Amino acid sequence: MSGYFSSQLNTDETEAAARRQCARLGATYGHLIAGIGDGPVLDIGPGRGELLEVLAGLPGSAKRQLWAIDTDREVTEHIMQRYTGVKAVHGDPVDVLQDSDTRFSAIFMLHVLEHLDADYAGRLLTLLRQRLASDGVLVIEVPNSACSFVGNTIYGSDVTHKVPYTSISLKQVCRMAGFEQIEVVGIRPKGGGLLKLLQRALTALLMAVDAAVHRILLPAWRFLHEPTIYAVCRAT
Repeated sequence: MSGYFSSQLNTDETEAAARRQCARLGATYGHLIAGIGDGPVLDIGPGRGELLEVLAGLPGSAKRQLWAIDTDREVTEHIMQRYTGVKAVHGDPVDVLQDSDTRFSAIFMLHVLEHLDADYAGRLLTLLRQRLASDGVLVIEVPNSACSFVGNTIYGSDVTHKVPYTSISLKQVCRMAGFEQIEVVGIRPKGGGLLKLLQRALTALLMAVDAAVHRILLPAWRFLHEPTIYAVCRAT
């Protein structure tokens, strides 16, 4: 959707949010990033470029090729201006990757999948599996609709959201794309300060309430209840 960058990602509030996001990404995915191979790394839907910022700051990053693909021209122009060493491509990821024989050590899709139609998402994930190196990893992060606050408030606050995901459906779509080694992990708020402590306490309370409701109403289902979840899919 045109104008997404200017309406959602490039506002007065987002610069401070970007700094916080960089810190969160480093804390969440640092262990994964440290273990990936030396091949190229792809960020699909890079947004403001927070993950690229984290990757570019790692030792030896100058030797690694970083890619970014987005359907929004504003996003790719922003990435090209801010991160000159990144190969930023404007276009449909399926079209771009079908014409490339590059094998990636890691592919990241952070808060992208929920913006895609289910059929297209399946096609894209299948192609991403084919474009991973033999030891490659695909990381997919989404808002968790099994968390009532996310499902009722956050998910509905962006008109470009198309498919809500829980830990169950996130693993399902990855399996449908042919992945066999899939781990789904929940992310909770971290950090110090009074506000963060309050967020952590309220999140823990909310998760406990959601878990109790699901145990009563859906006893055969096993959900994660963190506000944000991510899947780690490994090439086989």
